[in-house]
Amino acid sequence: MGRGGLALVMGLAALLVIINLQDYLISPELQPIDTRQDEIDYYMTNFSFSAINAAGETGMQLSGQYQAHWRERKTSFIIEPRLESHRYQAGVAADTVNLSASEAVLDHRDNIAALQGEVHLLARVQGEEQLDLTTAELQYDINNNVASTTEDVLIKSPGFVLQGTGLEAKLDEESLRINNNVRSTYTPAH
Repeated sequence: MGRGGLALVMGLAALLVIINLQDYLISPELQPIDTRQDEIDYYMTNFSFSAINAAGETGMQLSGQYQAHWRERKTSFIIEPRLESHRYQAGVAADTVNLSASEAVLDHRDNIAALQGEVHLLARVQGEEQLDLTTAELQYDINNNVASTTEDVLIKSPGFVLQGTGLEAKLDEESLRINNNVRSTYTPAH
C-alpha cells in the first residue's frame, strides 16, 4: 500500500472516531462528571469554644485538635473532642461533666453525634466523682436526649461497678439500660 492508501485508511479511521465520539457526546444518558473535590467550608486546629452565662460563668466548653465542617453535607468532624459542662449553684460549679473521645461526627440534619474511640464520660457532683463511663463508641441523639451504644460498657460509681454490652440511656427520663452480659459489683459504704 502506498502513501496515498495509508493516508486514506488513516483519514477513514479518524472519521469513524469522530462520528463515534460525536454519538457518545450527545448521548442523553451521558452525565457530566462532577470534578469538585469534597469541599470543606471551614476548619480549625487546636480550637476551643466556650458558652458563657449572664453571670460570666463558663457553662460549657468544647475543644479539640481539629474540626472540619461541610455545609453541603451538614456534617462536622472533630479529632479528639473534649466537652466540659458546668452547672452552678450560688456562683460555684456544683456539677461538672467531662466527655472525651478519639473522634466525633455530628450530623446536623438528624442532630446525632457519633463518638468513636475511647469514649470517656466523667460526672462530678460538688467535686466528688459520681459516674465514670467508658466505651468504644457512643451515639447521642440530641433531639431525643438519648445516648446509646452496642459496644462493651464499663460504669464505675462510688460503691459499685457495672459492666455489660450495649447501652441505652434516656437522659430526660433518668433511665439507663444495659442490654446484654450484665455484671455488677456492689460495695456498701462503711
